[in-house]
This record gives sequence, structure tokens and C-alpha cells, in this order.
Amino acid sequence: MDKKAAIYLQGASPDNEDRSLEQEGACRRYCEEQGWGEVSLLEHAAPARNLQHPQIDALGAAVKAGDISVVVAPDLFHLSSCGPDLLRLWKGLMRAGVELHTLFSGHIDQVEALLYEIATLHEDRQAEPTGAAFARRAREGNAFVGTNPPYGYRSARTPDDQIVLLIDDEEARVVQLVYQWYTEEGCARPPGACRIAKKLTRLGIPRRADKCGRLTGTPGVWSTSTVMNILSNETYTGTWYYRKTDRAKGQRQARPREEQIAVAVPAIISQETWEAARRRRRRDQRRFRPDRHEG
Repeated sequence: MDKKAAIYLQGASPDNEDRSLEQEGACRRYCEEQGWGEVSLLEHAAPARNLQHPQIDALGAAVKAGDISVVVAPDLFHLSSCGPDLLRLWKGLMRAGVELHTLFSGHIDQVEALLYEIATLHEDRQAEPTGAAFARRAREGNAFVGTNPPYGYRSARTPDDQIVLLIDDEEARVVQLVYQWYTEEGCARPPGACRIAKKLTRLGIPRRADKCGRLTGTPGVWSTSTVMNILSNETYTGTWYYRKTDRAKGQRQARPREEQIAVAVPAIISQETWEAARRRRRRDQRRFRPDRHEG
């Protein structure tokens, strides 16, 4: 039976709007890689100092009703920054048979993992406000991708505590194949994302979830959305961007490129290949507008 996941986020503020959007996207990608198809979002605006919050009450009600079987958060402090509260919450989830996952630690199934994350987060946040700390560390070359980096990369810490992206050779070859098929010149009908997903499935190329054993569905079945995530990720050209979005008049919108923080990462495809894929995506968007598929 498919698991029902609830993503729990501290809501966006002017200082962390871009980070909040990236964290939500990272959590959704994490759920997708795990094979959890039904995902809900719980978000609150105030800093999570304790568990006295309506959204925590809503989370508890959903757990009690059996509406969710997994809770996913970027880190534990999105739930609460109070250690005893987090321990009590974790024990309650365990008794209810609900898993707790964070991008920081993955599946927290042991109390030692819970206590380690709490201690590490407290240490990291003593020096400066979270938003300023993330921006500073991004300028120093850190790529904050949690435990689920873009397909084709793996995340690692250097001896001097830098968070970097390294190329995963097996996955990178798949990324290059996807772009090669999508941008193939001289082909009367080059495959789109849907056909590429079917081709990857037919060839038996494993998804990341297959290799990690994080499966609830059919092994080896690629989705169109996964392929589109690959085809729309500019990171593959050698630059990962922090602070991509901002909130204006209550709406999220892209920041100007000059306001984003560029972090150099190893390139998997050339800039020319990326531009060719982007031109193809724009053509496809004009040909297949969403309103043509309504009704």
C-alpha cells in the first residue's frame, strides 16, 4: 500500500522566501524518490519554537485519523526547536506507526539519530540567523541540496566542512542520454519526456529510488515528471543557484539572476546542449498548452 506523506514546513518570511520554496521542492522530490504518490503540505508562518501551534494540532489530528503514514521536514527545527518537545513528538509518531523523515538525516528510526540532529542544528544556529548563515555559506561555495541532490550528483562534505556536489558517473550518463535523445537533430520526431521515460523503463535503467531500495511501486518505472525535472535543471551546466525566488505582494516570483548566488559545481552537459533543450521545451509548451487538455 502506498504511503501518504505530509510535508511540514516553517512558512516563508522576507528573509527566507527562496529557501522555503527550495525546501518544499526538495521535500517533494524526496517523496517522489521514495515512491510516495500522495503528498500533503502543512505550513506555518511563525518560527517553530515549540509544539503549541495549530498546524501541529492539524498534524496530530491527521496522524490520529490515519490520514498520513510519513512526516517529512527539511530538518527537525521546522517542527520545533525545543528538544524535549521533539522527543515527545517522535515517540508519539512511533507509537502511531508513522515514520519521521528529514532531509538532514533521512529516516529517523532511532533516538540517537534524533538527538544527533537536534544537537547539530543547535550548534549551527548559535552563531548567526539562519537566512544570513545560508546566504554566507552559499557564497563560500556550499550547495544546500539536503539528502536528495539533483539526479546525476551526490552530495558530500569536504574535510573543511563544505557541502559540495560531486558527479555520480552512472547517473550522469543517464542525464547525458536524456539530453541527447531530447535534442537529437535530424530526427523526424525526436522523443519527448513521456517517450523518454518509457524508453528508460524499457531499457531497465534504474531510478535512484531503485538503487537505494526506497520503493513502494513498480521498480524501474520512470515517470514523465522525473524526466522533465532532469530536462529543466540548469545545474547540469555547472552552476547551482541559491536564492532563486522572492515573495512580492504575497506571490512567489523568480529573482533577477544578479540577485541569486551562484555556486560552481561539476558540469554534466554543455551550455550548448542546455540551450538546445530549452528551445525544444519552449516549442513544446507552445504546441501543448494546458488549456487544450481540459474537459
